[in-house]
Amino acid sequence: MEPEVNEGISRPTKRVRARRVLLSMVILLALIGATVFFLVHQFSQNTPGPANTTHVTIHWQRIAYHNASYTLFAAPGNPATLYMCGYPSSSATDTTDSSSESSFVLMRSTDAGIHWHIVTTTFPGDSPCIIAINPANTNDLYTVSISFSSSSNFQDLKASSLLSHSSDGGKTWTKVATTLLLPSGQHITWAGGGLAFIGHRLFARQELHGAYHLISSSDGGQSWTFVDAQLFEPHQELHSYTVDPSMPNTIYELVGPITGGWFSYVPIGTPVPTPTPTPLSADKLFANLYKTVDGGATWQKLPISVPYGTSIQLVRSNPRLLYVGGRVLIDHRYISQVQSSRDGGATWQTIVPPTHTWLSNNWFVDTNDLFYDTIENTTSPKTGDQALTLGTGLASIQRYNPSTKQWSVLNIPAGVDSLLAITPDISHNGDILWMANLDGTLFYRGTDTSD
Repeated sequence: MEPEVNEGISRPTKRVRARRVLLSMVILLALIGATVFFLVHQFSQNTPGPANTTHVTIHWQRIAYHNASYTLFAAPGNPATLYMCGYPSSSATDTTDSSSESSFVLMRSTDAGIHWHIVTTTFPGDSPCIIAINPANTNDLYTVSISFSSSSNFQDLKASSLLSHSSDGGKTWTKVATTLLLPSGQHITWAGGGLAFIGHRLFARQELHGAYHLISSSDGGQSWTFVDAQLFEPHQELHSYTVDPSMPNTIYELVGPITGGWFSYVPIGTPVPTPTPTPLSADKLFANLYKTVDGGATWQKLPISVPYGTSIQLVRSNPRLLYVGGRVLIDHRYISQVQSSRDGGATWQTIVPPTHTWLSNNWFVDTNDLFYDTIENTTSPKTGDQALTLGTGLASIQRYNPSTKQWSVLNIPAGVDSLLAITPDISHNGDILWMANLDGTLFYRGTDTSD
């Protein structure tokens, strides 16, 4: 049979057709590869970075019903003893006092938060209350109450603070007559806040001339001195601090630009000139980390710089392990970063967050070196005015293990929007997570023993 002929153009042979098909496939695969590479590159530019994650189920218990938000503290020397400030309703469990629902009260638990009882309905502290607990005595407590001057203009409000002490676990309180010594030798009125009891010393923040400083007391809060009086440059202040519980003379401070506030935190009637900070550009809104090992006599600047408004924490059982970071809005965009150091601040490593998540400012570290952070119900951090309405509750809790560099996703109860605290679960060598729902009316206790 004669071969079939197409007049004008001859038909290609099978070998030629096969080559053309192969060439087309190669070109197609190359195009697909280039497209995938482009998409992956674009995706990586818009996400914090990849990280392996595992999912962990937490057992949650609803402990008590409340009418407002509250704060919770574990005794450093015995974490099974907990204190909580709040407004319990008549349905709160294991209450021993029938108080008004509008009374701000102090509650205590001695079984790691399973049962609570009201200690006093005349608690002197303000909301949100801060309780400093003596590491050597769970009944030895300190708190600060704040009163405001009457003013129709928020910018002109003045606040005075009062230190109170309890030696019977919060049942009764007495006022502490405090004095504060300036480096010049002058005594001024104490106006501390943000109390902490570490070792045998009390620590607090005090505003002086428009900037926050760190002060401390070693005599039960009666006399106080400045720890960092010589540290700051003009227009800088203390942002966050942490103290090594095993060596209280070792202190870390984040120092950065004065961020300002809506009232001047000084004693009522005391005229204190407040300098107006020079406006700073976005690239100057960063804080530096300083360390002292001699109680503030000398300071060393550590090799790290973080966005202003972030905080620092250390692991109490491993004080050379530090975490620094958080998230702030600068120039209509978020800067979010957490770094860790395992050698007391000499070297630092950046913690890469899980893909599709952005780290928040509500983070904690536990006694097992683990890092916990909360993730909002939002696909990405908002910018500009949208940042004021970011989130509709929390989506999950992310837990980071620095030893394995592994992230885990922890489930949470529906509708919660705040992680209150992480306390040790000494019976299982794990952690207890404390959360509240959106309107502060439900209180949850979750146990995490997976690591």
